[in-house]
Amino acid sequence: MNDWPKVRLGDICESISDGDHLPPPKSNEGVPFITISNIGDEGKIDFTNCYHVPHGYYEKIDEKRKPRKGDILYTVVGSFTIVVAISSK
Repeated sequence: MNDWPKVRLGDICESISDGDHLPPPKSNEGVPFITISNIGDEGKIDFTNCYHVPHGYYEKIDEKRKPRKGDILYTVVGSFTIVVAISSK
């Protein structure tokens, strides 16, 4: 066991949310949209083969749901989870 303090997520997080459970509109250009397939084995985002969403769609997303530097993302597929930290803008 480590000596890290135990805290409630709500006490240390600004926001906890998930996607809207609907597929976003795909575009050939615009804002990169990451999915679980864009998360590499080392917990880093690979933008090589990601698709995009139109800028208008992205602008309508609530600010708390847009990934920012310092955020932690959790992917969930069944009982399999991958954690990735956003390290750039």
